[in-house]
Amino acid sequence: DFCTTYIILQDNNNNCDDDSAGNTDASRSITGTLQTQQGDLIDDVTMTLSGDADDVQVTNDGFYWFYDLNENGMYEVSADKDVDPLNGVSTYDLVLMSQHILGMNEFTSPYQYIAADVNNDGNITTFDIVQNRQLILYVIQDFPANTSWRFIDAEYNFPNPTNPWAEAFPEMTTLPAGSTADFVGVKIGDVNGDAAANANAVEDRNKSGALNLNIDDATFDKGATIEVAFKASDFNNINGFQFTLNTNGLTYTDVKSGALNVTEGNFGFTMLNEGVITASWNTNETITLNNDDVMFTMTFIANEALVLSEALTVNSRYTDAEAYNNTDLLDVALNFQTEVTTTSDLVLYQNTPNPFKGETNIGFDLPTATSATIKIYDVTGKTIQAIEGDFVEGYNQITVKDLNATGVLYYQIDTPTHSATKKMIVLE
Repeated sequence: DFCTTYIILQDNNNNCDDDSAGNTDASRSITGTLQTQQGDLIDDVTMTLSGDADDVQVTNDGFYWFYDLNENGMYEVSADKDVDPLNGVSTYDLVLMSQHILGMNEFTSPYQYIAADVNNDGNITTFDIVQNRQLILYVIQDFPANTSWRFIDAEYNFPNPTNPWAEAFPEMTTLPAGSTADFVGVKIGDVNGDAAANANAVEDRNKSGALNLNIDDATFDKGATIEVAFKASDFNNINGFQFTLNTNGLTYTDVKSGALNVTEGNFGFTMLNEGVITASWNTNETITLNNDDVMFTMTFIANEALVLSEALTVNSRYTDAEAYNNTDLLDVALNFQTEVTTTSDLVLYQNTPNPFKGETNIGFDLPTATSATIKIYDVTGKTIQAIEGDFVEGYNQITVKDLNATGVLYYQIDTPTHSATKKMIVLE
């Protein structure tokens, strides 16, 4: 366990110069801390002091101190922070909100209720889920009826923890000089409390695997209508995912649900002019699908001749690419299911394990003994590693390691007569 404390230095012997920074007498000061329910100090909070000596200061370490006050004065202190509304907000919060509404997994803290009341109407409803999803999808840029953070007097005891709005909770405190006033900060929309409270916070978001979305690759002419079926791959006990989809050279026209109940409300289209679609889907209970079940289908028109695997990419440029397996955090990646080959005699197998950390094995069948080069490169085409050698007819296998790269990579085998390409995923 741990505790947080602070020290006030007092000039009891009047050793400070007359032009020193204020009176340090504790009886003429108001001090306090700003922390999350988990005890993380919150920085960049604007503190406002109202009374016979008004003052405003911005904290840089979660502590504040108003000094040189009237010893007999009464003051009001409040806190405000209304920046970075997406901090700590993800589709997993929507999972928790939905489960709470249905009584499956109710909140255990009044601060969770306040965080989930996104539209600030004193209730937790599907409207809060819709507005939080709109923020995740970049449909809206902030909370229309709320601030990014709310600060409650830490001394306040909620009379009904399951209804924090039973009476107005204090977001301002009145007290005399010589007092301490601590506040609990609540990040709106962040129900599971993983927002970064300060610049020194280390975000613990290690991903334990990847959710692959399978797509059949193909080449299309300009003007072609393309129906892209997003298929399941090891879709086991999933209750939500989100990602940013880049659609270079494509114009979006439609989306249809499949094994998953998705609508256009699960996607953000405000950045179509940049070739970007954001996605967020969740369900109350975990779902398992069969491999190659069509989860949903998106329709596009090709603006130019293109290869689908070069036009569609998933990343975290706007909405973070992540999925949720109960409480486990997974990456999200596209896996294109065709091989670029000149004949069917060369067979390039999927690397195992995939995704992987450290090292992986790549197997391939050759029609005849020959020399070959296996090249690993990133999405920009930059070569990460190349392995050359003479290989026997039939099955061969190489081990790849020390790539010094993460995310989606490609591996390609070239012989004098054949070529084949596949994707791999390297985890952090």
